[in-house]
Amino acid sequence: MHNQGDKRVFSDDSAAIRHYKELMSDQLTFCRRNQDIIIKKANKLYQMVNQKKTNTQLKDRCLNWAKLEQVLDRFHPDQNT
Repeated sequence: MHNQGDKRVFSDDSAAIRHYKELMSDQLTFCRRNQDIIIKKANKLYQMVNQKKTNTQLKDRCLNWAKLEQVLDRFHPDQNT
């Protein structure tokens, strides 16, 4: 039995497992190729959500970053977010 998180394709993998591994590999490749764009857009969204005048529908669809950052500070007080 292979490790469930192993991305390598093995000869005894089922067609569904092989397809899933290829999909995950493709998604990782996409993220790596586009990481600068993804980070830029994420930072822009973060700034928009943290503004007081932001559309409430947008805020409702996003994470509560302030709350997550407070939790992060409890586990990593040495990191400034």
